[in-house]
Amino acid sequence: MEASLMAFKMNENHWNVLIDFMESHKEFARGQFVGPSGKTTQRKLWEELSGKLNSLGHGISKASGKMAKGKIYKCQICYL
Repeated sequence: MEASLMAFKMNENHWNVLIDFMESHKEFARGQFVGPSGKTTQRKLWEELSGKLNSLGHGISKASGKMAKGKIYKCQICYL
């Protein structure tokens, strides 16, 4: 991974998109996916969120590589 991408920090626009997404997808924010299609739904939402964030610039093009970091952000937002 390039050093410039690793040093990237989210700006206000990124945070706004992330918070809006979490507010409109409560099950995603809480990590509460149930049923036979739970994992598929979670993957689709990760891809949707990463696409929105990446469209703002300075993003990573694949959602799966950033899932662990995204979970940390979700926890921070859920408990604010």
